[in-house]
Amino acid sequence: MTNRPDDSASLAAARTQGKTRRVDRPRKSGMGSLSTRLLLLTIVFVMISEVLIYVPSLANFRNTWLVDRLERAAITLRVAEASGNFDMLSDSAAADIMQELGVQTIAVQRDGRRQLIAMTDMPSMVTSEFNTSAMQPADAIVEAVRSLINGQNRTTRVVGPVRGLSDAAGEPVAVEIVLKEDQLHKDLLAHSINILQLSLVISIITASLVFLALRALFVRPFKRVTQNMVNFAEDPEDPARVIDASRRSDEIGIVQNQLSDMQTDLQTMLAEKRTLADLGLAVSKINHDLRNILASAVLFSDRLQSIDDPVVQRFTPKLVRALDRAIDYCQSTLSYGRAREAPPAIRVVQLQALVLEVSDMLGLDNEKAVRFDNQVPADVTIDADPDQIFRVLLNLSRNALQAMQTDGTEMADAVINCLTIRAWQEDGNNCITVSDTGPGIPPELHATLFKPFQSSSGPGGTGLGLAIAAELVRAHGGSLKLDDTRQGASFTIRLPIRSATPDLASPESSAQTALRVVKSDSSHRA
Repeated sequence: MTNRPDDSASLAAARTQGKTRRVDRPRKSGMGSLSTRLLLLTIVFVMISEVLIYVPSLANFRNTWLVDRLERAAITLRVAEASGNFDMLSDSAAADIMQELGVQTIAVQRDGRRQLIAMTDMPSMVTSEFNTSAMQPADAIVEAVRSLINGQNRTTRVVGPVRGLSDAAGEPVAVEIVLKEDQLHKDLLAHSINILQLSLVISIITASLVFLALRALFVRPFKRVTQNMVNFAEDPEDPARVIDASRRSDEIGIVQNQLSDMQTDLQTMLAEKRTLADLGLAVSKINHDLRNILASAVLFSDRLQSIDDPVVQRFTPKLVRALDRAIDYCQSTLSYGRAREAPPAIRVVQLQALVLEVSDMLGLDNEKAVRFDNQVPADVTIDADPDQIFRVLLNLSRNALQAMQTDGTEMADAVINCLTIRAWQEDGNNCITVSDTGPGIPPELHATLFKPFQSSSGPGGTGLGLAIAAELVRAHGGSLKLDDTRQGASFTIRLPIRSATPDLASPESSAQTALRVVKSDSSHRA
């Protein structure tokens, strides 16, 4: 077998690339940071709120301004009524009053009649009307906006009742004034500027307070989380880069705790992957030399066949087959998790002979503390790859043997340990059970039983036996599962029946089965 330097080089390159991989850090930008966006959004939202407040405030300012002019005009009526002269005022008095009030006409409505009190020579055409007792809020807002935009070209009639004045029937007297909106337009502009300045001050103060609060509660914790993610990505195998768990019970605390758990799990998985990579690298290094040593052992075993000794003649073929299997294993360069098993070469295999070979490989015939019980009938055959199924049975039997040998029972000499292999057919499957009377498998290992490096049977074990066995059985289209037993451990292999195998209860077909096995085995060696 030739060494595979490309495997070692690829593994080393992968490890180097994994360590030197650089993570692009996000470029820091003042306008692009979350804090800056939060501040700007807070200012915008506060300004929107101020606008929603400003529009009704503008309408209220206009209404108050017009009502004030109306009440000031009503003072003239009260003076006229007190003097007993409610007719039209003199020209000089009317001019002074209207100049003071900024109005063009003053009139009164009582007893169903409209009486003019004062008027300029040429009043402007009325373009809008304001009734203090009938103006709706929406209409007031619309008129206020119009006065702000085009007030210098508008003339408004203002009508409203006057408190303290009534006609002969006791009905309130209504006062009417007509005025140009020039001054109202200027006052609305000044009011708007004041509101804008006040809104800016309120927005800055509110935005700053909200910004500081949100930054302390949300932005800074998220910044720590994102910075930890960037740092962790640079070297995921460094335990110091795992984020600390949070004591917060809100969503941010949940995110931080979940991130901590995820990083811890990821480091555990990376450690397992690193172990697999190191294992594959080690196997590729020793593969060539080990295969040469085994080839030399085959030459020595061939010389043993020339020795005329019944014991030697009995064990030499088994030794040769064991060495052949070892060479094949080296040839396939087992590096679990990276190399793939070869597809199974399905043949008809006599199961009892295969089980006896497993017993010889483990030395169970010389084992005093463990009794081996082969309950597989001689005529039972299965459709499988003999080498791969041999490895499955060998791994399961070795695990059972180690479990029984390392049992911590104080009275171990009085305990009967037994390894049993039996077979039967069920629902179109060949079923093989490997069971023992050992301490069994702890429940906490059931979930990871068939994962590599998770279910080591004892000191010196790698936890690969069950994982390899499960992979080989799945390649045959079958299944491997742990049975629920009260004592010891029991594994059942289910393999689909692919050919017309004999019924387990039909002994007359055993000779034909043995002949077919011998022929297939001879053709395979050829």
